[in-house]
Amino acid sequence: MRKIDKPLYSTEYRNLCNGNLSQLAHAMFFLEQSLEGKIMSSGHILKTLLTHMIIFAICVTACGEKDEDSSKKISGDGAGNDAAVCTGKVGGWTQPCTLIESISPDGTSANSPQVALDDVGNAIIIWKQSGEYKTQVFMSEFRSGAWKHPSDITDHVSNVTSGVGHVIDPRVAMSNSGSAVVVWYHSTHGGDFIERFFYQDGQWQEPFRILQSDFQGGARVAMNDMNEGTIVWWRNGVDWEEIFKMELHDGVWDKIPQYNEFISPEGSDAASPETAMDNLGNKLIVWQQDDKIFKSEYRNDIWTHPADLNDYLSLPEGSAFNPKVAMGSNGDAMIAWHHADSEGDKVYVKEYRDSQWQPNRLLNGAIATETASDLDLEVAMDDNGNTVVVWNQSDGNNQRVYRAEYRESEWIEPQAAKDFISSSGAEDATTPHVAISNDGGTTIVWKESIGDVGRALFSDYHQDSWSKPMELTQFISYKDNKVSTPRVALDNLGNGIIVWSQKVVYQGETQIFMSERR
Repeated sequence: MRKIDKPLYSTEYRNLCNGNLSQLAHAMFFLEQSLEGKIMSSGHILKTLLTHMIIFAICVTACGEKDEDSSKKISGDGAGNDAAVCTGKVGGWTQPCTLIESISPDGTSANSPQVALDDVGNAIIIWKQSGEYKTQVFMSEFRSGAWKHPSDITDHVSNVTSGVGHVIDPRVAMSNSGSAVVVWYHSTHGGDFIERFFYQDGQWQEPFRILQSDFQGGARVAMNDMNEGTIVWWRNGVDWEEIFKMELHDGVWDKIPQYNEFISPEGSDAASPETAMDNLGNKLIVWQQDDKIFKSEYRNDIWTHPADLNDYLSLPEGSAFNPKVAMGSNGDAMIAWHHADSEGDKVYVKEYRDSQWQPNRLLNGAIATETASDLDLEVAMDDNGNTVVVWNQSDGNNQRVYRAEYRESEWIEPQAAKDFISSSGAEDATTPHVAISNDGGTTIVWKESIGDVGRALFSDYHQDSWSKPMELTQFISYKDNKVSTPRVALDNLGNGIIVWSQKVVYQGETQIFMSERR
């Protein structure tokens, strides 16, 4: 732990609110370190901490909107470029200026954040974090105009008890009808469970175990504004790993599916399910199986499932995996996936437009590379059918983030390896994620790295144009600590939330941070 080299009550630490928020944040940072391991043994130090916390709150309110002269410098990119300036906002988004602004409780590492918003002003952020016993699901909620964050590591929503496993891969969805669903995979010594945490009529119900199996996971969830929902997951059956679903109708969940009520064809393992819904009552489920992409579709009040292993939608040659799906409330839908063959890594989509499925479309044909890579892929669609697909792939030297977009009935695709949207100064750009609102406004987030430095960056589409981050300086995460898995959600009111996990060096832990646009 870094030592304090000045007295706690030195002039530098006393003159906290002189119009310079950065000095205050600097003081609080060192104060927090000085109190580690001592807070319970010294009432004087506790009183000092509380005093500084009060000053901190006052100064954040009084000085938080100061101009760049009252901000603090963030270190540069290590390549001689100028340092960035933390003003508390970047491109309309709030930005953490200190490491004490995490929303997750201190004491253990937190990761895998996810976020959802509805169109009535509410928001939910979830993540997994070690609790008092095992890994648990934690949640922050924005309701009635205020955030409620976990108070400590015992304030979790899952119910893993001592010695009985941990949770993996939580996901969340919200509906404008007032409902919300969180799902996760709960692994125990006695079997694995998919668990559901349901918000309805202004309150959260107790977590509910959907199904027990020797091995299962990959739970995903979607909701629409008709108070309907769909949960999908894979489960290890007698011979194969199979895809299951469970639906919400008029606020009531279906019965738990029986072991033989899977929707994937028999004959090989199925994995990586994803699901989407629109506000017309249509639903889609996609997954990978037998190196192909399959779908189940609900239209005209009936489900249509694949008849057999030949009833796939991807190409017959090569390997297809990592499918994603999105739907718009004009009836359109989009399935995207990663395709690998002897020619390289490719991004394909299948579109449902004009009430029918269109032929498969290659989005990165001009820049497909022969270098195999773990291609991260995401897709988003608004209610008018506007669509944005984002992915990372090699430009021949480094991983870059690319996008293709469908607007005004036309596709705009990258035409050369240099047409990436991430910074040219980074070694690698990975884990892109995208969200779109019904006015076509779009936000893409991703992670960039230089050595051990990781940052979360974003690009916004507004009024028919995209913003592009300045070279490694317009990042939204705090300073130069390692960042993982940025995620974004937008509503149709102009609000947005970006979340990510980031290492807090002096704690040796990763914590969850957030940025808002309201």
